[in-house]
Amino acid sequence: MWYKWLVFVIAFLLVPIGSYGMKKLCKEKVKFNEKQEKDFNAKLRLGVIFYWLIDLFYMTFIIHSLVFRFVFGGIIILMVFFNLSRAFLNNKDPRFNFWLLQDFLIGVFMSIYLIYIIPDQSLKDVVIPVVSAVFGGLITLVGVAWTIRHTQNERKKDEIQKAKPMFSFNMLFKPQDTKSAKKVCFDNCYESYKCVLIAEIENSDHSLFSIERVFHDNKWWELEANKVVLPSKTIYFEIKFEDINNLFIEVKDALNNAYYYELKAMCLALINPNSNDMPFVHTIREIIEISYYDVERKINNIDLNK
Repeated sequence: MWYKWLVFVIAFLLVPIGSYGMKKLCKEKVKFNEKQEKDFNAKLRLGVIFYWLIDLFYMTFIIHSLVFRFVFGGIIILMVFFNLSRAFLNNKDPRFNFWLLQDFLIGVFMSIYLIYIIPDQSLKDVVIPVVSAVFGGLITLVGVAWTIRHTQNERKKDEIQKAKPMFSFNMLFKPQDTKSAKKVCFDNCYESYKCVLIAEIENSDHSLFSIERVFHDNKWWELEANKVVLPSKTIYFEIKFEDINNLFIEVKDALNNAYYYELKAMCLALINPNSNDMPFVHTIREIIEISYYDVERKINNIDLNK
Protein backbone atom coordinates (compact mmCIF):
# COMPACT_ATOMS: atom_id res chain seq x y z
CA MET A 1 0.00 0.00 0.00
CA TRP A 2 2.80 2.46 0.86
CA TYR A 3 4.30 2.33 -2.66
CA LYS A 4 0.96 3.47 -4.12
CA TRP A 5 1.03 6.53 -1.88
CA LEU A 6 4.65 7.09 -2.89
CA VAL A 7 3.65 7.10 -6.58
CA PHE A 8 0.83 9.52 -5.78
CA VAL A 9 3.12 11.94 -3.93
CA ILE A 10 5.89 11.78 -6.56
CA ALA A 11 3.41 12.44 -9.38
CA PHE A 12 1.86 15.30 -7.38
CA LEU A 13 5.28 16.94 -7.00
CA LEU A 14 6.48 16.24 -10.55
CA VAL A 15 3.55 18.09 -12.14
CA PRO A 16 4.55 21.63 -11.03
CA ILE A 17 8.25 20.84 -11.42
CA GLY A 18 7.69 19.63 -14.98
CA SER A 19 5.55 22.67 -15.75
CA TYR A 20 8.27 25.00 -14.49
CA GLY A 21 10.84 23.16 -16.63
CA MET A 22 8.61 23.46 -19.70
CA LYS A 23 8.18 27.19 -19.07
CA LYS A 24 11.92 27.68 -18.73
CA LEU A 25 12.59 25.72 -21.92
CA CYS A 26 9.99 27.69 -23.89
CA LYS A 27 11.34 31.03 -22.68
CA GLU A 28 14.81 30.03 -23.86
CA LYS A 29 13.53 29.34 -27.39
CA VAL A 30 10.78 31.96 -27.68
CA LYS A 31 10.79 35.55 -26.49
CA PHE A 32 7.36 36.31 -25.00
CA ASN A 33 5.86 39.75 -24.70
CA GLU A 34 3.91 40.67 -21.58
CA LYS A 35 0.52 39.48 -22.89
CA GLN A 36 1.91 36.22 -24.30
CA GLU A 37 3.65 35.42 -21.03
CA LYS A 38 0.46 36.13 -19.08
CA ASP A 39 -1.56 33.80 -21.34
CA PHE A 40 1.13 31.13 -21.16
CA ASN A 41 1.17 31.26 -17.34
CA ALA A 42 -2.63 30.94 -17.22
CA LYS A 43 -2.58 27.89 -19.49
CA LEU A 44 0.26 26.41 -17.45
CA ARG A 45 -1.73 26.80 -14.21
CA LEU A 46 -4.74 25.09 -15.80
CA GLY A 47 -2.46 22.28 -16.94
CA VAL A 48 -1.12 21.81 -13.41
CA ILE A 49 -4.65 21.65 -11.99
CA PHE A 50 -5.70 19.19 -14.72
CA TYR A 51 -2.87 16.73 -14.02
CA TRP A 52 -3.33 17.12 -10.25
CA LEU A 53 -6.97 16.08 -10.72
CA ILE A 54 -5.83 13.00 -12.64
CA ASP A 55 -3.46 12.21 -9.77
CA LEU A 56 -6.29 12.67 -7.28
CA PHE A 57 -8.44 10.37 -9.41
CA TYR A 58 -5.66 7.78 -9.07
CA MET A 59 -5.77 8.34 -5.30
CA THR A 60 -9.42 7.22 -5.19
CA PHE A 61 -8.25 3.71 -6.12
CA ILE A 62 -5.94 3.75 -3.09
CA ILE A 63 -8.64 4.82 -0.64
CA HIS A 64 -11.36 2.82 -2.45
CA SER A 65 -13.77 5.76 -2.53
CA LEU A 66 -16.42 5.54 -5.24
CA VAL A 67 -17.84 8.96 -4.35
CA PHE A 68 -14.54 10.80 -4.82
CA ARG A 69 -13.93 8.80 -7.98
CA PHE A 70 -17.11 10.27 -9.47
CA VAL A 71 -16.27 13.74 -8.11
CA PHE A 72 -12.74 13.96 -9.52
CA GLY A 73 -13.71 12.10 -12.71
CA GLY A 74 -16.62 14.48 -13.32
CA ILE A 75 -14.41 17.54 -12.79
CA ILE A 76 -11.86 16.11 -15.25
CA ILE A 77 -14.59 15.60 -17.88
CA LEU A 78 -15.83 19.17 -17.37
CA MET A 79 -12.29 20.50 -17.81
CA VAL A 80 -11.89 18.41 -20.96
CA PHE A 81 -15.08 19.86 -22.44
CA PHE A 82 -13.98 23.35 -21.44
CA ASN A 83 -10.50 22.94 -22.98
CA LEU A 84 -11.82 21.46 -26.23
CA SER A 85 -14.53 24.10 -26.64
CA ARG A 86 -12.13 26.95 -25.91
CA ALA A 87 -9.48 25.52 -28.23
CA PHE A 88 -11.81 25.20 -31.20
CA LEU A 89 -13.61 28.50 -30.65
CA ASN A 90 -10.72 30.76 -29.68
CA ASN A 91 -7.48 29.17 -30.83
CA LYS A 92 -5.98 31.00 -33.82
CA ASP A 93 -3.90 28.02 -34.82
CA PRO A 94 -6.13 25.67 -36.91
CA ARG A 95 -3.82 22.69 -36.63
CA PHE A 96 -5.03 19.78 -34.53
CA ASN A 97 -2.28 19.33 -31.94
CA PHE A 98 -1.31 16.70 -29.42
CA TRP A 99 -2.94 18.43 -26.44
CA LEU A 100 -6.38 18.44 -28.07
CA LEU A 101 -6.03 14.78 -28.91
CA GLN A 102 -4.96 14.05 -25.33
CA ASP A 103 -7.97 15.90 -23.87
CA PHE A 104 -10.38 14.16 -26.22
CA LEU A 105 -9.04 10.67 -25.44
CA ILE A 106 -9.02 11.32 -21.68
CA GLY A 107 -12.59 12.64 -21.86
CA VAL A 108 -13.83 9.58 -23.79
CA PHE A 109 -12.02 7.12 -21.50
CA MET A 110 -13.20 8.86 -18.31
CA SER A 111 -16.81 9.01 -19.53
CA ILE A 112 -16.87 5.32 -20.46
CA TYR A 113 -15.28 4.28 -17.17
CA LEU A 114 -17.57 6.39 -14.97
CA ILE A 115 -20.64 5.04 -16.79
CA TYR A 116 -19.33 1.52 -16.38
CA ILE A 117 -18.97 1.82 -12.59
CA ILE A 118 -22.44 3.29 -12.00
CA PRO A 119 -24.07 0.71 -9.69
CA ASP A 120 -27.68 1.53 -10.63
CA GLN A 121 -28.61 0.13 -14.04
CA SER A 122 -31.62 2.43 -14.46
CA LEU A 123 -29.40 5.47 -13.80
CA LYS A 124 -26.86 4.10 -16.25
CA ASP A 125 -29.56 3.85 -18.91
CA VAL A 126 -30.30 7.55 -18.42
CA VAL A 127 -26.68 8.72 -18.34
CA ILE A 128 -25.57 6.89 -21.51
CA PRO A 129 -27.81 8.82 -23.99
CA VAL A 130 -27.05 12.11 -22.21
CA VAL A 131 -23.28 11.62 -22.48
CA SER A 132 -23.67 10.42 -26.07
CA ALA A 133 -25.62 13.57 -26.91
CA VAL A 134 -22.95 15.76 -25.28
CA PHE A 135 -20.15 14.13 -27.24
CA GLY A 136 -22.22 14.31 -30.42
CA GLY A 137 -22.82 18.01 -29.84
CA LEU A 138 -19.12 18.55 -29.16
CA ILE A 139 -18.15 16.84 -32.42
CA THR A 140 -20.72 18.94 -34.28
CA LEU A 141 -19.32 22.07 -32.63
CA VAL A 142 -15.84 21.04 -33.72
CA GLY A 143 -17.00 20.63 -37.33
CA VAL A 144 -18.82 23.97 -37.41
CA ALA A 145 -15.96 25.83 -35.72
CA TRP A 146 -13.40 24.30 -38.04
CA THR A 147 -15.48 25.19 -41.11
CA ILE A 148 -15.90 28.80 -39.95
CA ARG A 149 -12.19 29.10 -39.14
CA HIS A 150 -11.18 27.65 -42.51
CA THR A 151 -13.47 30.12 -44.30
CA GLN A 152 -12.07 33.03 -42.29
CA ASN A 153 -8.49 31.96 -42.97
CA GLU A 154 -9.14 31.65 -46.70
CA ARG A 155 -10.79 35.08 -46.77
CA LYS A 156 -7.86 36.55 -44.82
CA LYS A 157 -5.38 35.01 -47.26
CA ASP A 158 -7.31 36.51 -50.19
CA GLU A 159 -7.31 39.95 -48.54
CA ILE A 160 -3.57 39.74 -47.87
CA GLN A 161 -2.91 38.65 -51.45
CA LYS A 162 -5.00 41.51 -52.82
CA ALA A 163 -3.21 44.04 -50.59
CA LYS A 164 0.32 42.77 -51.27
CA PRO A 165 2.42 45.44 -53.03
CA MET A 166 3.26 44.91 -56.69
CA PHE A 167 5.61 47.62 -57.91
CA SER A 168 8.58 48.28 -60.14
CA PHE A 169 11.16 51.04 -60.62
CA ASN A 170 12.53 53.34 -63.26
CA MET A 171 16.25 54.10 -63.45
CA LEU A 172 17.27 57.73 -63.17
CA PHE A 173 20.58 59.12 -64.36
CA LYS A 174 20.70 62.39 -62.47
CA PRO A 175 19.15 63.69 -59.25
CA GLN A 176 15.91 65.60 -59.60
CA ASP A 177 15.02 68.85 -57.97
CA THR A 178 12.99 67.69 -54.96
CA LYS A 179 11.16 71.02 -54.90
CA SER A 180 9.72 70.47 -58.35
CA ALA A 181 8.98 66.75 -57.96
CA LYS A 182 5.34 66.01 -57.11
CA LYS A 183 6.01 62.97 -54.90
CA VAL A 184 9.31 62.73 -53.03
CA CYS A 185 10.53 60.12 -50.55
CA PHE A 186 13.91 60.27 -48.76
CA ASP A 187 15.45 59.01 -45.53
CA ASN A 188 16.10 61.07 -42.41
CA CYS A 189 19.86 60.47 -42.61
CA TYR A 190 21.81 63.71 -42.25
CA GLU A 191 25.24 62.13 -42.33
CA SER A 192 27.68 63.36 -44.99
CA TYR A 193 27.76 60.09 -46.91
CA LYS A 194 29.53 60.01 -50.28
CA CYS A 195 26.96 58.11 -52.34
CA VAL A 196 23.39 58.86 -53.32
CA LEU A 197 20.82 56.40 -54.67
CA ILE A 198 18.10 57.78 -56.93
CA ALA A 199 15.21 56.03 -58.66
CA GLU A 200 11.55 56.33 -59.45
CA ILE A 201 9.27 53.84 -57.69
CA GLU A 202 6.26 52.98 -59.83
CA ASN A 203 3.23 51.26 -58.33
CA SER A 204 0.86 48.98 -60.20
CA ASP A 205 -2.91 49.36 -60.10
CA HIS A 206 -3.04 46.51 -57.55
CA SER A 207 -3.13 48.43 -54.24
CA LEU A 208 -1.42 51.23 -52.38
CA PHE A 209 1.60 50.70 -50.13
CA SER A 210 4.02 52.76 -48.05
CA ILE A 211 7.82 52.67 -47.87
CA GLU A 212 8.44 52.81 -44.13
CA ARG A 213 12.18 52.31 -43.61
CA VAL A 214 15.44 51.82 -45.44
CA PHE A 215 18.52 49.96 -44.19
CA HIS A 216 22.01 51.12 -45.09
CA ASP A 217 25.32 51.48 -43.32
CA ASN A 218 24.30 49.05 -40.55
CA LYS A 219 21.25 51.00 -39.46
CA TRP A 220 17.53 51.27 -40.19
CA TRP A 221 16.49 54.81 -41.20
CA GLU A 222 12.96 56.16 -41.20
CA LEU A 223 11.66 57.61 -44.45
CA GLU A 224 10.12 61.04 -44.72
CA ALA A 225 7.88 63.06 -47.05
CA ASN A 226 5.56 61.08 -49.40
CA LYS A 227 5.98 57.50 -48.20
CA VAL A 228 2.62 56.30 -49.56
CA VAL A 229 2.57 55.20 -53.20
CA LEU A 230 -0.94 55.26 -54.62
CA PRO A 231 -2.07 52.76 -57.29
CA SER A 232 -0.69 53.54 -60.78
CA LYS A 233 1.42 56.40 -59.36
CA THR A 234 5.15 57.06 -59.00
CA ILE A 235 7.37 58.72 -56.42
CA TYR A 236 10.93 60.02 -56.54
CA PHE A 237 13.09 57.95 -54.18
CA GLU A 238 16.44 59.23 -52.90
CA ILE A 239 18.77 58.10 -50.09
CA LYS A 240 22.39 58.82 -49.14
CA PHE A 241 24.71 56.03 -48.09
CA GLU A 242 28.32 54.96 -47.71
CA ASP A 243 28.30 51.18 -48.15
CA ILE A 244 26.70 49.86 -51.35
CA ASN A 245 26.16 46.43 -49.78
CA ASN A 246 23.11 45.48 -47.70
CA LEU A 247 20.55 47.99 -48.92
CA PHE A 248 17.02 47.03 -47.86
CA ILE A 249 13.62 48.69 -47.68
CA GLU A 250 10.63 47.85 -45.52
CA VAL A 251 7.27 48.19 -47.27
CA LYS A 252 3.84 47.96 -45.65
CA ASP A 253 0.57 47.27 -47.41
CA ALA A 254 -2.87 48.70 -46.65
CA LEU A 255 -3.38 45.98 -43.99
CA ASN A 256 -0.12 46.95 -42.24
CA ASN A 257 1.65 43.74 -43.27
CA ALA A 258 5.40 44.25 -43.68
CA TYR A 259 7.44 43.13 -46.71
CA TYR A 260 11.16 43.44 -47.24
CA TYR A 261 13.14 44.03 -50.42
CA GLU A 262 16.84 44.10 -51.21
CA LEU A 263 18.01 46.96 -53.42
CA LYS A 264 20.80 46.27 -55.90
CA ALA A 265 22.50 49.57 -56.76
CA MET A 266 24.43 50.50 -59.88
CA CYS A 267 26.96 53.32 -59.99
CA LEU A 268 26.31 55.76 -62.84
CA ALA A 269 28.88 58.52 -62.79
CA LEU A 270 30.38 61.26 -60.73
CA ILE A 271 28.41 64.48 -60.67
CA ASN A 272 31.61 66.48 -60.59
CA PRO A 273 34.89 64.56 -61.05
CA ASN A 274 36.96 67.52 -59.86
CA SER A 275 35.34 67.64 -56.41
CA ASN A 276 35.82 65.05 -53.72
CA ASP A 277 32.83 66.35 -51.78
CA MET A 278 30.19 65.44 -54.35
CA PRO A 279 28.61 62.01 -53.97
CA PHE A 280 28.75 59.09 -56.34
CA VAL A 281 25.42 58.76 -58.12
CA HIS A 282 23.72 55.36 -58.12
CA THR A 283 20.39 54.07 -59.31
CA ILE A 284 18.46 50.88 -58.68
CA ARG A 285 19.27 48.02 -61.05
CA GLU A 286 17.22 45.32 -59.30
CA ILE A 287 14.71 44.88 -56.46
CA ILE A 288 14.48 41.43 -54.83
CA GLU A 289 11.81 40.43 -52.34
CA ILE A 290 13.38 38.89 -49.25
CA SER A 291 12.17 37.70 -45.85
CA TYR A 292 12.99 39.60 -42.67
CA TYR A 293 14.79 36.47 -41.45
CA ASP A 294 17.13 36.61 -44.45
CA VAL A 295 17.57 40.36 -43.98
CA GLU A 296 18.82 39.74 -40.44
CA ARG A 297 21.14 36.97 -41.64
CA LYS A 298 22.65 39.18 -44.32
CA ILE A 299 23.06 42.07 -41.92
CA ASN A 300 24.88 39.80 -39.47
CA ASN A 301 27.01 38.26 -42.26
CA ILE A 302 25.50 34.78 -41.85
CA ASP A 303 25.72 32.39 -44.80
CA LEU A 304 22.18 31.99 -46.17
CA ASN A 305 22.98 28.51 -47.48
CA LYS A 306 23.51 27.12 -43.97
